[in-house]
Amino acid sequence: MPKHIFEVGPHNILLGIGIIGCLIFCYGAFDVLFSELDVSVVEKETICEQPLNNRCRYQYLVEHNGQHKIISVSGYLFDSEDLVAGNSVKKGRFSFKYRVNGYTKIWPFAADYFGILFFSFLALGLWLVPRIRLVINSAIR
Repeated sequence: MPKHIFEVGPHNILLGIGIIGCLIFCYGAFDVLFSELDVSVVEKETICEQPLNNRCRYQYLVEHNGQHKIISVSGYLFDSEDLVAGNSVKKGRFSFKYRVNGYTKIWPFAADYFGILFFSFLALGLWLVPRIRLVINSAIR
């Protein structure tokens, strides 16, 4: 690529948005793809950071092979209604699908993450167009 594309200028904001969006998509998608779970939810508990109670997350007491374990699951992996006490949740690796009480569901945040990927590619595409770079640079200077 020519060096002048990377010149200092406000058009590089599009490059930054594109790269950050792609990284967010990759983190979220790979988090889902590599996660694996086969448990029955026994109890859900809210744990808040003290002293302000301003950062809260859920911890789940689950049963797996007759043993009770405490787990924390990413908030962007399952629907909140899926991890209710009494539900059986099973998700295999390398899949965007999971089963709750025998019913197959698709990753509920897939549309959000693929939307982020789309807008990231759009920003990168606009960054590559010379006319757009000139318009942005002249509008801000």
